[in-house]
Amino acid sequence: MALRGKIAAALDELGYIPNRAPDILSNATSRAVGVLLPSLTNQVFAEVLRGIESVTDAFGYQTMLAHYGYKPELEEERLESMLSWNIDGLILTERTHTARTLKMIEVAGIPVVELMDSQSPCLDIAVGFDNFEAARQMTAAIIARGHRHIAYLGARLDERTIIKQKGYEQAMLDANLTPYSVMVGAVLFLYVGY
Repeated sequence: MALRGKIAAALDELGYIPNRAPDILSNATSRAVGVLLPSLTNQVFAEVLRGIESVTDAFGYQTMLAHYGYKPELEEERLESMLSWNIDGLILTERTHTARTLKMIEVAGIPVVELMDSQSPCLDIAVGFDNFEAARQMTAAIIARGHRHIAYLGARLDERTIIKQKGYEQAMLDANLTPYSVMVGAVLFLYVGY
């Protein structure tokens, strides 16, 4: 057995886990991508994270996850912590950020991918869809099936929710129907079932 193999076997037997900090400092890279999510209770973000990790894993990157509960100040703190680990890239799901968050991103000089919205102005790269048009088309499809009393239910008054609401309202107005929206500030738990 070659020396490298013997060393690897001994380290494995001891349960040794290498400290990545010196490697990060000497190579100026962490092989990690930061992901800032506003919610861990929304199933959409679980699926988004699964998709992200299918790509990062394939390219030998780790995913560093932080949750900020739609609170801009907490997003700042989480981002500062991630950047202190010298992440190689950043994935965001919101387009609205504080001035301090934007400054930290600018100074970091790393690639930034913004998800969930392809229409709003982005910092670097956008991957997503047109929330207004998606909501408008979905509502128009429901109207085309003969339904006339259609309500829009939204939780959290984040930017995407408001854009979707406007798409719904536009489809209702285009069909000469009265829009009806129910918006709540936050939902702690939502269960839809039989």
